[in-house]
Amino acid sequence: GSENGNNGDNTGGGSTSSESDAMTIANLPADITTNAYGSQLAADESTWLTWTWNGIEFKGARVCKANAIDGTIQFQGNDSDATKQGFIFNKTAWSKDISKITIVLKVKSDSKYAPSYSLYAGSTVHPTENAIEPTSSESTDAAGNRVYTQVFDLSKAAAKYFTISNDKAGALYVYSIVVE
Repeated sequence: GSENGNNGDNTGGGSTSSESDAMTIANLPADITTNAYGSQLAADESTWLTWTWNGIEFKGARVCKANAIDGTIQFQGNDSDATKQGFIFNKTAWSKDISKITIVLKVKSDSKYAPSYSLYAGSTVHPTENAIEPTSSESTDAAGNRVYTQVFDLSKAAAKYFTISNDKAGALYVYSIVVE
């Protein structure tokens, strides 16, 4: 059977993923703002973005389209002020336990910040505990941006939910998210 748990939405199979299996900026609401968080307030759920990807409902706040790096989702970051911490999470449970999440991030070559954020996994909506540490590799794209591929092993987490939270310093630029 399929190892990616998306109930046949994908044309491939096995454990490899194609670009169409990745959540990207194109999957977020069409009216998402660029380089501004608008009325999104971390403490007010009525202001959060809501979208569906692969039949799973997501919510997020303090996220927008980046203008610094084309095609990326910008998360506001702050290590001490929760009102300035961008996040996304799945509101609908994954159909089976999540085994792995791969996040590709891009950073301007002259940025002083390497990507620093938290990925939490759990059995209830919007987990904020049980941070999973990634294995990370770095490369450079054609535009000279630093590209970080971070793989989070959730095989022992028994998790159907996750939260990506920028509770660290510096904005975060997410190019794609693959959930298996």
